[in-house]
Amino acid sequence: MNQMEQEKLFMDWFDKYQGVIIKIARSFTSSADDFDDLYQEIIIQIWKSTVYFRGESSAMTWVYKVAINRATLWKKRESKRLELVKSIDLPLTLLKMDDGYPDHFEYLYEGIRKLNKIDRSLILLVLDEVSHKEISQIMGLSESAVGVRIHRVKKKLLGLIKRD
Repeated sequence: MNQMEQEKLFMDWFDKYQGVIIKIARSFTSSADDFDDLYQEIIIQIWKSTVYFRGESSAMTWVYKVAINRATLWKKRESKRLELVKSIDLPLTLLKMDDGYPDHFEYLYEGIRKLNKIDRSLILLVLDEVSHKEISQIMGLSESAVGVRIHRVKKKLLGLIKRD
C-alpha cells in the first residue's frame, strides 16, 4: 500500500468511525486531558495499522480492535503511573482537573469506566448498534454468548449507574 492509499483509507475510516473512537476513549478516561492523550494514541495506532489491514474482517471490526487494544494498553500504563504517584505520596488532587466534558451523558461513561475491558467493549458496540453477528466476530464469541453477555452487562451497568 502506498502513502496515498494509506492516507485515503485512514481518512475514510476516520470519517466513518470517529464517533466510535471518541466513545472508546471516553470510556477509558476520566478527564479531558487523559481523553485527549488516549484519543491521539488511538488515532496514531489506527494510522499505523492501515498498512496491515487485509480486508479479512470489516473495517469497523478492525478499527474497534485497534482502538480497544490501544486503550487497554494506555489504561495499564496509566495505572502504573498512578501507582508511582501514590508511592511518592503526591496528592492525587494535584493531578485532577475539571474534566470540562460538555456531555450530559457523563454518568453513563462513569458507569462504563467501571466495567471490565470485555464488558466495556461489549457495551460500546451495543451503543453503536452493531449487530450480534459482528459483535461476535469482534469479540471472538458465539452469537448466543453475545446475547447473554449483553443482557448481563446491561443489568450490571444499570446497577452501577443507580448506585452512583
